[in-house]
Amino acid sequence: MQDKENTPKAQKCLKPRYIDRVGFARSIIDTVNSLGFEKKRKNLFEINSSAQNNLPLSPLEEFENNFKILFEYLNDIRINAIDELTNERNHQRIDRLVRGFNRDNPIAPKREVALELLKKIESSLEDDIGTKKARSIIKSLRDNHELEVEKNKIIENYKEFQRALKELTYSARIESQSRSE
Repeated sequence: MQDKENTPKAQKCLKPRYIDRVGFARSIIDTVNSLGFEKKRKNLFEINSSAQNNLPLSPLEEFENNFKILFEYLNDIRINAIDELTNERNHQRIDRLVRGFNRDNPIAPKREVALELLKKIESSLEDDIGTKKARSIIKSLRDNHELEVEKNKIIENYKEFQRALKELTYSARIESQSRSE
């Protein structure tokens, strides 16, 4: 993968989303055997000293280094996929709760009802980096609309409250997209 002429080939190999595990494992075993894995491996000190002294690597060591690079790359992809999945689940939960709230409360509801909605949303959020913006929007909704004061009063400026709820719905997606760019 480090050679310029092999890099496009390696990148083409990394693009598929599905790898046949059995075929992949057999290919690795064949490659390792062809590189002389059955011979006695150098100990860790010799490998490190050859790397520090810029001695040429054996084909097996080069193969191992390439796999280290590959596994780091695959791990980064896995972590990003988990983050995206978490953000998508957060978005769907918030969207479902907000749509239900808007359906049940077409006109300005009591502050107590809105506060209950925000508590449900906050408890449904999974802890990750993408929820930071959502939590700040929830806090500003509580503060700006005084939801914890005189809970029996209706929400004043309900249109603004609904706009902020819509922003809250898409906050996880927006934050996820801004991190990926």
